[in-house]
Amino acid sequence: MKIIVIGCPGSGKSTFSGKLNKVLNIPLFHLDMLYHNADGTHISKEELEEKLQEIFKENDKWIIDGNYQRTLEMRMKECDTIFLLDYPIEVCLAGAESRIGKKRNDLPWVEEKLDDEFKQAIINFSKEKLPHIYELLEKYKDDKKIVIFKSRDAANKYLLKIINSKLKQYIQNLIEYHYNMNDKGHGVEHAEYVINRSMNFADHIENINYEMVYVTAAYHDVAHHIDAKNHETLSAKMLREDEKLKEFFTDEQIKIMSEAVEDHRSSMEAEPRSIYGKIVSSADRNTSVEVTLVRCYSYNRRHFPELDEEEVIEECRKFLLKKFGLNGYARSKMYFEDKEYRKYLDDITELASNKEKFDVEIKRMNGIN
Repeated sequence: MKIIVIGCPGSGKSTFSGKLNKVLNIPLFHLDMLYHNADGTHISKEELEEKLQEIFKENDKWIIDGNYQRTLEMRMKECDTIFLLDYPIEVCLAGAESRIGKKRNDLPWVEEKLDDEFKQAIINFSKEKLPHIYELLEKYKDDKKIVIFKSRDAANKYLLKIINSKLKQYIQNLIEYHYNMNDKGHGVEHAEYVINRSMNFADHIENINYEMVYVTAAYHDVAHHIDAKNHETLSAKMLREDEKLKEFFTDEQIKIMSEAVEDHRSSMEAEPRSIYGKIVSSADRNTSVEVTLVRCYSYNRRHFPELDEEEVIEECRKFLLKKFGLNGYARSKMYFEDKEYRKYLDDITELASNKEKFDVEIKRMNGIN
């Protein structure tokens, strides 16, 4: 394959390219690294074109990320696959801001600030650069495979499709079997939700193994139907003893994933032992008040059959305040910036603090007359 990845600055071209590199094991070249020197100077545009010609000549497979309008059509002619990350301006601005002060593999220096000129280039990209890109895509649409992503979720879902097909099929079968036996709040949809959020958080970590992220997220609640109170320990044991996984991972990788599953529960006092535990712990945070009300009621109704309806609802309310309230344990362990989750914490706390309103909403969401 000969792949180019293009899109607005801050959209995550290098991150996405890095994922492709890990999954496909194809050499990766960053245009910024080819063009810029460590001291902030750069080579000439003619020299950049010569470097690209060398890559084309010496490699039968490659991934090149970056825009550089002067060489864009040159790269399009040589490639067979084009990925365009066409994200909203606010997403790209946030992406650019998130990498300030961090050492990166795609730039020979550390950015100290988001300067006004670069910020304006992001804001103007959709008007000044994007139309030309789409003109070129139209020109080459019959000869190239063109994939356009409008969100990071869409890009991550695509990447999941190219994770080792045998591994993915095995894990999908495991999810269907076990999660369909879990209660409503921990079913297949929940597993997919945690997998997608895990992939999003993994975007921010260099040298992460996405297949390990995928398997860890898939296993996190796999034993919930066996013993909900101790599901993290049982799920970890099931992963650790799964002989099939040895076809894809080393013993050390399996150990890390097993520990991550065991460490993911937000009520645990200790911090997860690895970045994989932090990823799945962060991903396993529902951000929908409605889903929370369904999950909590379903769990309490199933596990406390001796309680009447009003007692089940009150137990839900008290539990949610204990977990998500101002001093709740779920507020203290946030390993990644997650604005969506912060808003959820405020919303669920406000609702649970109002007993009358809470009763109305939880009954409505669960179809209780």
